[in-house]
Formats: sequence, structure tokens, C-alpha cells
Amino acid sequence: MAVSGHSVQEHAEKASGLTLLPYPDPFRPFESDASGGAIIDLLKHKFETDCPPEDVAAIFIEPIQSDGGMIVPPAGFMKRLVNVCQSHGILMV
Repeated sequence: MAVSGHSVQEHAEKASGLTLLPYPDPFRPFESDASGGAIIDLLKHKFETDCPPEDVAAIFIEPIQSDGGMIVPPAGFMKRLVNVCQSHGILMV
């Protein structure tokens, strides 16, 4: 619960240093970008500002978000996320 961004766990104390990003939901797209590119851009922006990649141990993501309604990320999103993680030596879980 300390690393979850799920709304039913908002009451739980979060892990120190945790940064949450929106899930790449093509039905309710972040910044009206159904491709998930805006989330990748947000991650890169965070790396440049308040969350340097050298301070990131891992990125946790559900490949298919079942609790949110069986949401599959847009085609190519996971590959783009893996590429960003690999370029900084960040583990993707």
C-alpha cells in the first residue's frame, strides 16, 4: 500500500521518496493523449526537475490494470517505458 497510487489506498502512508504517475489509460487519457506519450513526457520532465533518474531504484507498473477495469496500455507504451528505464539503468517491475 505504501507504493500504490490506487484511490482506495489514499489513506495509506506512502513510502518516502515515492513519485506517482498516471496509468496509461486509453479510455481516460492523461492530457488527452491516448498514446501514453504525455505520460512518458511527464516522466522525462520529472527526471529533469524533481526526481533525478539516479535517485530512482525502480518503476512499478501493472502490465494490465485489472482493478481499474481490465485496462491495457496503448500499443507501444510499455516498450517506450522500458527504453526510458534502460537508458537510465532503472529497473522496471
